[in-house]
Amino acid sequence: MKVMVDALQNIGDKIVAVILATSALANGLFAVVQTTIAPSPSQNIASVNDTVIPPKQESTSTTISPETAGSLPIVILSPHKASTTTKTKATSTAQISAITAPKIAVPNIAASAITAQWLSDNTKLSFKQKRDGTYEAVFTTKTGGKDLVWGVEDAFIGGTTGIPKFAFSFSCNPPLEVPPPDSPDQTMFFKVRTTYDCTIGFAATSGNSQEMRSKNMHIETGPGQLAVAPPLAMNTLLADDSNQGGFVFTNNDTKAITITKLVLDLSYTGLSMLNGPIVMRVVDPSNETPFLDYHMENMAANPVGSYTHTASGVEAQINFTLGPSSQKLLPIQLLGVHRMSVFGVDPSATITLRALTTDSNDVPIVLSIPQIRWSCVVPLGAYDPNATSGPFAMGVACR
Repeated sequence: MKVMVDALQNIGDKIVAVILATSALANGLFAVVQTTIAPSPSQNIASVNDTVIPPKQESTSTTISPETAGSLPIVILSPHKASTTTKTKATSTAQISAITAPKIAVPNIAASAITAQWLSDNTKLSFKQKRDGTYEAVFTTKTGGKDLVWGVEDAFIGGTTGIPKFAFSFSCNPPLEVPPPDSPDQTMFFKVRTTYDCTIGFAATSGNSQEMRSKNMHIETGPGQLAVAPPLAMNTLLADDSNQGGFVFTNNDTKAITITKLVLDLSYTGLSMLNGPIVMRVVDPSNETPFLDYHMENMAANPVGSYTHTASGVEAQINFTLGPSSQKLLPIQLLGVHRMSVFGVDPSATITLRALTTDSNDVPIVLSIPQIRWSCVVPLGAYDPNATSGPFAMGVACR
């Protein structure tokens, strides 16, 4: 009897051992499975798509200046951080390795998700400065992979390529400026250095919700421009002795501006120094005295062109002031000219404005064809007043 009891006890101990071993094995497998789970790329993409912050449903107010123009809110995405996992090897030594989250492209808002409120929240305003220094407004937004661009006078936007159509309204206090009737560009514009309180609005043209959704904007425009160009009416035929020219400066800003220095490049071809030096003179128009007399006889010969001499970076210290919204000519003269009569070498003199310095650091400078040039063509034969072709007929012959 005792032998049977001992045998049964032995069998029971083995069964318990098997059960414990099986439990331990199950727990070990579960631990391995638990430590090797990592999010799949598709899970990450889904989580990013789910974190698109919806547009606000209340109106907002935004301050816009030339420094912040075009920085209105856009759709914000907040992707999850990359996760980590513990990997158990066969030797039961645990090592930590980071799982790199896949690069995820920011999804575009589908056209069906566009609402008037979304447009109000996600429209960006930027400025394009015109040739006269004033500002033109440009509105943009991006949706469905497409850029929508429109201006202040557009009554509708969208309505094509699957994008819903919306009515657009824009108003400002003070009102925008209207170009004169003879201007080729009739787009309304913002004045320089002016503060505006504006409102943009959007309304769907179809569907159940066609209410106007609007946003207030506080806009401060920047300075005007300083534009430089040669005079429209200038005699460019090179003559002996004296030649008159200059640069026209146009101040499109509401503040006075003073030009303190010019940087010039000079060149001449086919001119003789036998009868004296040639002088480039920059004239103060207030009293007709010279700001600078630059003698050109020491200019270096240019090996590229025959009978050509050049000088670069010639500086003229001046004190030339323009009032607000004004235009003025800075006279430049070429004195002591004596042309050579070598056929095939046409005399000329060129003055190019490379740079200038002013007392206003915030005013942009526009150099529009900043060059003045006098020239003539050496004719073959004597002067013919009845010529129908050639330099005499065209009025460009040296005489």
